[in-house]
Amino acid sequence: FMKTTGAKTFYLPSADYIWPHLLNKAASQIVRANGGEIVGEEYFPLDTVDFRRTVEQIMASGAEVVFNTLVPPGLTPFLDELHKAGFGKRGGKIICTYFDENF
Repeated sequence: FMKTTGAKTFYLPSADYIWPHLLNKAASQIVRANGGEIVGEEYFPLDTVDFRRTVEQIMASGAEVVFNTLVPPGLTPFLDELHKAGFGKRGGKIICTYFDENF
């Protein structure tokens, strides 16, 4: 992904349980090994639905990529806030580690 897009800065918003912690550890190693930087990493309780502050931090950080490991019910509100903030319009990319028939 980094070689294809040239992206170097990543933000990792995550649900706070073992799977995201393990994925973020692996992603961080890969990003750093390829000359990239993790500009933010946050973990949230599974029932979190307000991500305004986090999206503000993502936008301020200059992150080119959001490596998302949030899960419902917070996933849709997070993506909505990110869209409203203009992340995609400025060229930001989102890596989602899963999708299913509910999205």
